[in-house]
Amino acid sequence: MENLEKKLNDIQKLYSQKKFQLALQKANKLIKTNKNNPVVFNYRGIILVAMKNYSDALRDFEKALIFKPDFAEAFSNMGMAYQGMKKNTDAIKCYQKAIEHDKNALHFQFNLANLYLELNKVDMALHVLRKILAQNEQLEHGHHLIAEAYIRNLKFDLAFEHHLRAHQISPQNAMNDYLLGVDYIWKGDNTNAEKHLTNAIKLNPKFTKAFFALSRIKKMTPQHDVCKAVLALNKHPDLSPEDLIFTEFTLFKIYSESKLFTESYPHLARGNLLMKKQQPFSIANTRSLFLSIKNLYHHQDEKLISSDKSFPTPVFIVGMPRSGSSLLEQILTASELIFGAGELNDIHLHLLQAVEAKQEFNKVMPTIRDNYIERIGNLSNKPYIIDKLPLNFYWLGFIKRLFPNCKIIHTIRDPIDICFSIYSNLFVNGTLEFAYDEKDIVDYYHAYEDLMAFWMNELGSDILSVKYEDLVKNPVAEVPKIFDFIGIEFQNDYLAIEKNKRSVRTASDIQIRQAIHKNSVSKWQAYKPFLNTLIAAFGSNRF
Repeated sequence: MENLEKKLNDIQKLYSQKKFQLALQKANKLIKTNKNNPVVFNYRGIILVAMKNYSDALRDFEKALIFKPDFAEAFSNMGMAYQGMKKNTDAIKCYQKAIEHDKNALHFQFNLANLYLELNKVDMALHVLRKILAQNEQLEHGHHLIAEAYIRNLKFDLAFEHHLRAHQISPQNAMNDYLLGVDYIWKGDNTNAEKHLTNAIKLNPKFTKAFFALSRIKKMTPQHDVCKAVLALNKHPDLSPEDLIFTEFTLFKIYSESKLFTESYPHLARGNLLMKKQQPFSIANTRSLFLSIKNLYHHQDEKLISSDKSFPTPVFIVGMPRSGSSLLEQILTASELIFGAGELNDIHLHLLQAVEAKQEFNKVMPTIRDNYIERIGNLSNKPYIIDKLPLNFYWLGFIKRLFPNCKIIHTIRDPIDICFSIYSNLFVNGTLEFAYDEKDIVDYYHAYEDLMAFWMNELGSDILSVKYEDLVKNPVAEVPKIFDFIGIEFQNDYLAIEKNKRSVRTASDIQIRQAIHKNSVSKWQAYKPFLNTLIAAFGSNRF
């Protein structure tokens, strides 16, 4: 028995070092002499999951359960294999089985909560996480996860409370100060944000995300100690690609704020190149997707959905990212009748999955509609709810069939301003793969133009187009037209967006705390010598 335990420990050590092939070889040998031992099969199954050999892993977990039917760990690991195969219903059942057999092993419950979050089943995740914290309120990770769930449900104050609790449990964990710093940015409290981000850096001098967040709210010159620290980090030979991305974008921000454009641009270019390597983009795939969307729309049942209006009216703000949707949401949410939900990805992800899986839209759309109605109904009881996910422009015809009473607002802006703004911002991994190369951005912009022309032809007056430049130059004239389109009476105080204190989670969270201004118009001009690709694409066809 001692010999078996030692061999299992050796396998565990190789696994922790990510030497999966060596670990598998040792597990194979061990199974030959332990053919009825469920633990050995479970070990090999875990290794196979790490190697993404999910089918063989499942067979090992099944064998383990033959010898030990109440083996909770094997059920949980089987859930991980199903999750890797995207068989999420099976994964959920396995995690639930593991919990049934061992209610005290909280990591099984964490696995289930994580899957619910991955599937955007936020209320189910919250139910599990509340039970976890009821069993042990001192679990720092539990507070992190439940805060993430509350953020998904736009309950920012509740998320903040759990980040505070995590900080109380582990004040020396730099991540807790970082999370509080980001919370304060969303709240518009830059003083406390700076305090916590600075403390995060003191606790972890290599915390590049904290440096980047700090550069977004604090103006610094290249002589500032923070800039010097980031420059030193940027030259560190052991810095990971992810950390290098944050240092490059931080330095771009600092030099740009000091109007040292020649010095700032190389950092932007290097940061984007690193991001592009992590997130490959294919314009051919995008064009093919857009063509499929057009064809699906023309072949779908137009009378699929009733015009029931027993739920909040969605107001969809769509267009290219960085085209002014956050500013427009900030203006509109000054009305007590409108709730700003930010960027909800429910419709986009579900319809995208339906296209990729070649599902019949007539069958999946009622479910998508019902889930979305439930989602927005849980967010607010106000009569109008804004969903400003820009990429909803993919699905406008389908959205209008799902919600005949919805309002669709298309924000448009100078294409070079849009493309450069995209190129100069760092987005969440996996969201905008085209954003890190000028040619990719241009190609995507043209594909967007083509699809929007299709929707404008199909939907016509159902879409209100709002020009960003007109909005910021003459808001007194433009904003009342937008409220009229929605069906709400305009009031002059709606224009004082700097007084709108709601929490904001967007790349524009800093800018929209200010009064409406024209500072972002033609901002690309400062970088004109470097933007040959953008100028060649749009220079003779200016907006």
